[in-house]
Amino acid sequence: MSAEALFEQLKAKPRDLSLRAVYADALQQAGDPRGELLTLETQLGALDPLGDAFWSLKPRRDVLRHDAAADWLDAVLGLKQLRAEPIAWSGFPGTTRERWRWLRALLDQRFDVRTRDVGGDCERAKSVGRALGASVREWICLLDELIAQNAWERVFRDALSLDLVEGQKAFSLMIQGEGDFHWAVPLAKLRAEDPPVVTFSLSERAKWVRSTREGHYGPKPSVTEWARDFIRSYVE
Repeated sequence: MSAEALFEQLKAKPRDLSLRAVYADALQQAGDPRGELLTLETQLGALDPLGDAFWSLKPRRDVLRHDAAADWLDAVLGLKQLRAEPIAWSGFPGTTRERWRWLRALLDQRFDVRTRDVGGDCERAKSVGRALGASVREWICLLDELIAQNAWERVFRDALSLDLVEGQKAFSLMIQGEGDFHWAVPLAKLRAEDPPVVTFSLSERAKWVRSTREGHYGPKPSVTEWARDFIRSYVE
């Protein structure tokens, strides 16, 4: 059977891994790099996104995805259907490293943001000019990746801040689009591995004061939990 015929079959059944393997083999025999991509997609789908094996394969997968046409990817992988599947928000990992891997894998699946593995650094984090703990650095570098891929508006509607909250000993992680609300980390906790998040609202006298709001606008025990709930507020 020709690669074209296999493609038509796979469009109707994108979750058929046996059919995907046959199509991938046909593409590879024809020297088409999309065959390698399909093989990697299957391998990644069977791996835990919290593990090293997943993140060792993902960079090559991301390069090949970048080179493939979006309509072809959606047809053979069922990406639109995959992105619409419910997210197991309650299955949040226990360690900081695993939590950031979980969040990065979520952005990859849901918003097609080609995220790298955790543990790196970026110029935007360095430009803060302060010693940063793991989670604050990971958050800043994740935002940096979104900006580099022109993917900010796929995920967020609020605005980049990454500066001191005026009149407060706190570093802003994000400011509401209207400019009247900050999610921030106390400066005294900035070096902590996964520090708490506090919130500030703009008073009638145009001064930043601690917010008494709850839920999405309330304080969180850690940056990772805040990031999860913050992203969730956009998804749902």
